[in-house]
Amino acid sequence: MKISPQGLEKGVLPQSQNFFFAAPASSRQRKLFYYISWCGRFFCTEQYCQKRKYYPFCLMIYVQSGKFHIEYRDYVFDAQAGDVVVLDCTEPHYYSAYNGLEFLYICFDGSNAHDLTQHYLSKEGPLLQSQRNQLIKNFLFNTINFYEIKQHENIMDTSMRVYKCFHLLFSHDDIGIADENNDIEKILSFIHAHISEKLSIEKLAQMMHFSVSYFSHLFKKETGLPPTEYILNVRMNQAKIMLISTDKTIEEIAVETGYASASSFANVFTNRIGCSPKWFRKLKGGLHYANPTSQI
Repeated sequence: MKISPQGLEKGVLPQSQNFFFAAPASSRQRKLFYYISWCGRFFCTEQYCQKRKYYPFCLMIYVQSGKFHIEYRDYVFDAQAGDVVVLDCTEPHYYSAYNGLEFLYICFDGSNAHDLTQHYLSKEGPLLQSQRNQLIKNFLFNTINFYEIKQHENIMDTSMRVYKCFHLLFSHDDIGIADENNDIEKILSFIHAHISEKLSIEKLAQMMHFSVSYFSHLFKKETGLPPTEYILNVRMNQAKIMLISTDKTIEEIAVETGYASASSFANVFTNRIGCSPKWFRKLKGGLHYANPTSQI
């Protein structure tokens, strides 16, 4: 379930994305499978903070920009852009934002999630600064984009997502040099970095030296979405963020999200989001913070 901007916590800006998922109803499923409880992308002011003695989930954070102050066990540090933070939130923890913070996150539980997280923390600590971080960033972007569209999947697929978290955490820095899945991760990075350009499936397939059909099959297998759907979702998310957080014109936003004209952008946006870019900006621009029950 996507949380509306009115339901976001104090200090979380309205362009943020936040998703909540109920735990599996069956205790057997909760023991056998991993599951996601929360995930999202937050844009924060210095008002955002959390201090808890206990929270039942494990937490992985990727800092996209800005700084994130973390206090956990005997560690006190400011995570910077490009850093990954891992916490077992069943232990006391505190974190707070500096102005301009943007981060991606996933909260998860189930099976032996806490045992694996504790094992990781005993080896590496809560702060990860590694070549793997780019892959973790791509994984989180991919997960958030998937739930932006579909929001539901079977427990086995969700469990595989969490398993991939652990795979990325425990892998060495040379992970995936010759691995097809990590080739897809590189393509995801390319898409996000070049979203203002024309991105054809043929061009992306050529970058991987695959046929279009095999590339499309592999891309959907890895991300859950066809390439065209994924690219469109990234364009729309970027457009929504710019509409809310900048004063750029519709024409400027159209160019920065890969459209040849404002009219073509507006048509796609309206069909996809359900209202025009201008109306979306008007609806979202006047939102105020709310302070609901703590989420992450």
